Parts: sequence; structure tokens; C-alpha cells
Amino acid sequence: MTIFDDIAERRIQAAQGEGEFDDLPGMGRPLVISEDFSMPIEVRMAHRRMMRTTIEKDRFSLSEQLRFRKLQILIEKRRRSQPSC
Repeated sequence: MTIFDDIAERRIQAAQGEGEFDDLPGMGRPLVISEDFSMPIEVRMAHRRMMRTTIEKDRFSLSEQLRFRKLQILIEKRRRSQPSC
């Protein structure tokens, strides 16, 4: 961590303590991955398709369930690898 990272982190912590990030638009709602342009296009497209599907999970074939699970794992790995700001 550089000195700039340390300064930024302190300022973020101070702003959080003062409530600067309270009541931001979209607070408490999940991120929309299909609109996150830092994600690969394949992941965004697959996520968009998965979210638009209204069929219950138990009606999916086993192969479809496995594909969705792999996508979820890929998304979680991608989120964990993103540096937190």
C-alpha cells in the first residue's frame, strides 16, 4: 500500500464516519452486473440472461443449473479480485 492509498483510505473512513455516504442513490440494492463495463462482455450477457429468466430453478435441466453455478462462481471470483475503493 502506498502513501496515497493510505491517505485515500483515511479520508474514506472519515467520510463514512461523518455519514457522507448515507442515502446515496441505489443504496441497499444489488449492483447491476449487466451494466458493469469492467466485467467481460460474456459475463455481463450471461448474467443478464440469467436475471431475465423467470423459470423456477428446479425446472432447469441439470446442465443449465451447472452453467449458472459456474457463472455465479466466476462473478464472485471477479468481485473478489477487484480492488476495493
